Amino acid sequence: MEVLVSVVILAMGITAVYQAYLKSLNYLNHIHIRLHATFLLDNRLSEIQNQLITANEIPPHLLSSQERLKIANRDLAITFQSKVSPIKPLSNLFQIDLTLAWVENDRRIKISRSAYLLK
Repeated sequence: MEVLVSVVILAMGITAVYQAYLKSLNYLNHIHIRLHATFLLDNRLSEIQNQLITANEIPPHLLSSQERLKIANRDLAITFQSKVSPIKPLSNLFQIDLTLAWVENDRRIKISRSAYLLK
């Protein structure tokens, strides 16, 4: 009987360790995807700024688009939404609001960034 109790206690401990390990792997994967998403958001901000300075307009595909990317061995559908609005008293200053969204483990994740662009 004592051996059975000790085996049950040992099994519960091993199960708890594996659960913690799997949760940490899931969190690490989320952070990896989030890091890539942050780089994509910064890259899109630079593209919009360059288009605004060089062409004096922003192509529609930079303002709103959907892309499929492979990040951390996962196929993700990434959605970009951007809003550019001029700051009224100044003619060469714009506010840009960027949002990047994706679905991960049945949850919709969104990150946003706001910036001011001087033309």
